[in-house]
Amino acid sequence: MKALTVVVAAIALSTTIAALPRPASADDLIQNGNFWSTQSASSHLDYILGFMEGMRLGANFSQWKWDVMSKDGRSKAGSALDSYNTESQKYLTNVTVGQIVDGLNQFYSDFRNRNIMIHDAVWLVLEQISGVPDNQLHLESWRKYSRQ
Repeated sequence: MKALTVVVAAIALSTTIAALPRPASADDLIQNGNFWSTQSASSHLDYILGFMEGMRLGANFSQWKWDVMSKDGRSKAGSALDSYNTESQKYLTNVTVGQIVDGLNQFYSDFRNRNIMIHDAVWLVLEQISGVPDNQLHLESWRKYSRQ
């Protein structure tokens, strides 16, 4: 009976240890195509929704410090805000989160693109959506850069 109790306790302990979350490895934190391919479809949508919100916060960060008037009476933040608005208009008008996710899925289906970081891949996908031909994306340069 005592041996059975020890066996049951050992099994319970092993099961508990196996169920504990493992610490993230460095590879888990690299948000590139290898990471993307391990995520579910709903995680893809959530990721891009968060990415888009982060873009808005980034736009705010880029202008808050400079939201003062220069000597000539112009807002120093104006240039940053103008740039954000111009690029957003060009690349994001009538583009859905689903389109970006589909583009990333297709982009990362090519194993050669797996080392490219997601934020860079989003840029390349938006370029494709906006009509830039694939041969003008300079993918070989992006692939080489991503391996460094």
